[in-house]
Amino acid sequence: MKLAQKIYEGVKLPDGKSTGLITYMRTDGLHISDGAVEDIRSFVTERYGQNFISNNARKFFKKVKNAQEAHEAIRPTDIRRLPSMLAGIFDEDCLKLYTLIWSRSVACQMEPSVTEQIQVDIGNAVGSIIFRSSSSRKDFLGFQAIYKDVETKTIRNDEDQENEQNGFFEVLNNFKPGDSVSLGKLELKQHHTQHPPRYSEGSLVKKMEELGIGRPSTYATTINVLKDRNYVIVKNRVLYPEFRGRMVSAFLCHHFSEVTNYSFTADMETELDNVSGGMTEWKDVGENIWYIAKTLYGDEDDEASPDNGRAVEEPKVLGLHPGSNEKVLLKDGPYGHYVQLGEDKKGHLPKRASVSQISDVSSITLEDALQLLRYPITLGKHPDDGQPVVLKLARAGLSVKHRRTQAPVPKVYVNRHIINLFATLL
Repeated sequence: MKLAQKIYEGVKLPDGKSTGLITYMRTDGLHISDGAVEDIRSFVTERYGQNFISNNARKFFKKVKNAQEAHEAIRPTDIRRLPSMLAGIFDEDCLKLYTLIWSRSVACQMEPSVTEQIQVDIGNAVGSIIFRSSSSRKDFLGFQAIYKDVETKTIRNDEDQENEQNGFFEVLNNFKPGDSVSLGKLELKQHHTQHPPRYSEGSLVKKMEELGIGRPSTYATTINVLKDRNYVIVKNRVLYPEFRGRMVSAFLCHHFSEVTNYSFTADMETELDNVSGGMTEWKDVGENIWYIAKTLYGDEDDEASPDNGRAVEEPKVLGLHPGSNEKVLLKDGPYGHYVQLGEDKKGHLPKRASVSQISDVSSITLEDALQLLRYPITLGKHPDDGQPVVLKLARAGLSVKHRRTQAPVPKVYVNRHIINLFATLL
């Protein structure tokens, strides 16, 4: 990110002008402006020929959830500013990063490569023993031509493996069905199934991106915190958890499982999207984050802003619960009126429900209170993660909640649910 920031801010070029060399780099967007796409396509045609350019402009979009695509993809501000033009201006690391950005930007508008594959099965006459060998070769380089370009020599991989692969292809291609072969040498090797590899910094960032955790501007900071606090140690570019990291992780997962869940960040983004779309009350989201009001005064759907200036009424006994024989009370608190099942006891929080939906509090009966105290109702478990799906009575009406996602219930379902509820009470 430091190198990208330096390239983004720009340097003084030989013509004496200072300019930024890449677009905004703290983005995970993949789309490119139409003008930039046309410049890239024109450049590819001039440098590699018409066969290497796609018939239509290629467009890319982020597949992960909650992608922030307000900015363009990272690309050179001028595709014709070749890496070789900056060889004497940038240090080696900055030049490599610019070359990578330049080459990926050019390649995204080029044709796919074409690969020819061959597979040869060799066995005994009865077919009880079969050995298989396969290889491939490039028939058309397509976008991979950019990585053969002299401009990308600073990031080019070793070509020995590719040359060896081409040699294998020619050997296998010379075989014909029915050819006889003889065993020249036999080597016995033992293979053990390997455990999944540990994360490297790159693979960890990729996994966080898939889960919707963090953003491009926070990935480097996240990994630095893990290392600076001795949660992990890096050996040969592989991340190994330290004892402190394991203990902190176990503590957080045990006591704060909701927050440490992989989907916490993505669910929070969804909740904020629901708030901006008018599907969820912002007060409900705030109360879900701070569990304070429910602990002190009762249901989390109580009024978010207490009125401490008014007088609080004495509790009123509405009657006894037919099942438990506990008192059903109408009480008044800083967040408004609510009904409560049972007396207050030390170390025990009785079940409570807000009565904000009822305009005339004095008209509340025992039957009304019992109906309110039935909520929240667990409807079942979500088929994807097995977590409960709960029907809640919020200030704006009935809503369905799964983990940290909450959505209002349409009126047609509300009426049907109320009818079924009354039938159960009767």
